[in-house]
Amino acid sequence: MLPRDQAVSLGLLINEFVTNSAKHAFEGRDNGTIRVSFRRSEGGYRLIVADDGVGMPAKSRRAGGLGMRLVAAFVEDAKGVLSVESDDSGTVFAVDLAVA
Repeated sequence: MLPRDQAVSLGLLINEFVTNSAKHAFEGRDNGTIRVSFRRSEGGYRLIVADDGVGMPAKSRRAGGLGMRLVAAFVEDAKGVLSVESDDSGTVFAVDLAVA
């Protein structure tokens, strides 16, 4: 069970991650995979949204762009910690949430 506000923030994060992957990750390709998982982890929960796309340019990972500013706000609202890994084999967004 998660508090309502935290659950809403996670829903907004999932929407942002999946929408961005669908729009940008598979340029020049006819298909691709986006995976979403939410599991218990040591000390809390972990949300992972991953794609097997072309990866994010370094400038897109900075907090200055609108998308990453939204992500940062949603992560803060969810009381989580974000990590991003991206290369030419895809992008993985992970948000770790501590159990209160």
